[in-house]
Amino acid sequence: MKSGEEYEKLSHEVVQALNRGKKVTHNVKIVGRLTEVNRQIDVKLDETDYDFVMYECKDWRKSIGVGVVGQLLTDLEDVGAVERHRHRDLRV
Repeated sequence: MKSGEEYEKLSHEVVQALNRGKKVTHNVKIVGRLTEVNRQIDVKLDETDYDFVMYECKDWRKSIGVGVVGQLLTDLEDVGAVERHRHRDLRV
């Protein structure tokens, strides 16, 4: 197993422990509403005040770059997790 996948599974366990009784799923595929392309979500939390909460897990030794954040915003918008004009409400 790749270390990234191990980190995703650990993140899944943490999210599950913090949200007992709620549906938490690892490695979810959602078809993008805009692109019709499969988008992979590392950890997805359902049964919240929102449609769902998604977690993108990065186990890097350095800070992530603007390209990674840009890709995350694109993925969020494509799966319907956020609308373009609401990006300012994101907590990254």
